[in-house]
Amino acid sequence: MELIYIIDTSGSMYSNRIAAVNAVLTECVSVIRNHIKRYDTEVSVRYMTFNDSVSELYHIGDVQNDGFPDFEVKASGDFYPLTRFETMYEGIIGCLADRPGGDLGIILITDGKPVDSLNYQGKLEKAKSLDQFRNAVRLVACVERDPLVSDQDLLEFVGFKADRIVELSRLPIETEHLISAFTDEKTCGSGPENDFISVFD
Repeated sequence: MELIYIIDTSGSMYSNRIAAVNAVLTECVSVIRNHIKRYDTEVSVRYMTFNDSVSELYHIGDVQNDGFPDFEVKASGDFYPLTRFETMYEGIIGCLADRPGGDLGIILITDGKPVDSLNYQGKLEKAKSLDQFRNAVRLVACVERDPLVSDQDLLEFVGFKADRIVELSRLPIETEHLISAFTDEKTCGSGPENDFISVFD
């Protein structure tokens, strides 16, 4: 199974918000390690960052000993980068286009607020045309915003499954639920796309 974390590093994530993300991702790594030890499960962890540009897709080669770096929000000259979902979807398309099938979870960590709100439909439709994206379990972890007040941009990402938009602080337990759903699929033959249950259900 593979988990891909997509981290918003735009200007609105500056200071306490990105610090909170770093702390929660450290907890997520502990959850993944514990699950690997307990169930002898292979879990591949990758990540990318985005703002008005997108990074390459990085792989945490040995999740038992390595973790996420400390992410930062950096200004470009006198300005901080903006959040562009078109850029995010470009990154997703690039990393999934040649990916073989298999269990996949995609976790978006953001405070929302894209400057191109709902103006990225071409890229979104291209992402939706990929089996890997359509079949992935997609979650959003909201940073300092109420996940129950979901906007169209976040709902589009999760396929209008509002229960998959959660508070950032809930991400470690949601990561555990996601991995467990994939593990149960191997044991019981049912898929996480149907069986995944959020803590908000």
